[in-house]
Amino acid sequence: MSVGRRARYQTVLILLVTGVLGIGTVHSVEGAVADYLGRPIAQVRIEQENAEVQDRAILELIETRVGQPLEMTRVRETIGHLFSLGRYEDVQVRASSSGDGVVLVYDLVPLHHVRAI
Repeated sequence: MSVGRRARYQTVLILLVTGVLGIGTVHSVEGAVADYLGRPIAQVRIEQENAEVQDRAILELIETRVGQPLEMTRVRETIGHLFSLGRYEDVQVRASSSGDGVVLVYDLVPLHHVRAI
């Protein structure tokens, strides 16, 4: 197989795997968040490896905002934005009640590159 053909094959394979993982994540999020749809968002947290994320570039990608009603389209858009960075293996969303509102937590699972075998 030529180098160019192999590179195209690898690119297509990466895109397919990424697409499948992204779709699977969105479906699992729907089940976890569906009970809270329409309720006002009381708090949004972004966590990575059990630490709160403070990176302004990441925070600006979040489409769900405090005070807005929770909408699945905004959750999906946020997940898509975060995956588009190419830095995360998975993005999971947890929701819980807080008075009349809902607390959303985006759990970011970073890619860990293998440096040596």
